Amino acid sequence: MNRELFILCRHMIWSFEALSLFCPQLWAASAELPCTDIRKLDLRNMSIDVGDAIFDFPKGVASIFEDEESKTLEWEATLKRDTTIDVAPGVPVRFVLIYNNYMSGSGWQFYFAGYGCFQGKMKQVIRQHGLSLKIDQMNEHAVVVSKILEYGNPA
Repeated sequence: MNRELFILCRHMIWSFEALSLFCPQLWAASAELPCTDIRKLDLRNMSIDVGDAIFDFPKGVASIFEDEESKTLEWEATLKRDTTIDVAPGVPVRFVLIYNNYMSGSGWQFYFAGYGCFQGKMKQVIRQHGLSLKIDQMNEHAVVVSKILEYGNPA
């Protein structure tokens, strides 16, 4: 089985902070919400930008309809995991795993993203999506997420 790894280490967070100071346009897309402590944000009741999609979560469930008129539920996203880790002293990062289920058929997608408060704004520091994400390690030393690749199919 082939796997593709995505790793976020402690020293990389300091690089993200430096990027925010000197190259703000290079930051990953994020909600840009005012933020002083990521642990205090109610992610289950707000919009979360994961790069490819924006999920509007009232009570931890985001519903995406086919169109406004028919009210046919097409996709339903739920927060499956919400973990905060101090990746450096005084630097908490909040990691979320979102399961997006195709309600009209048999499709799904997982989104894994990490957010922190830098310079008073919520910033995304890592993101990954795929059909088969696995969180291999998530602690103060490193976050390792793998994507299982099927033989012959690039990620």
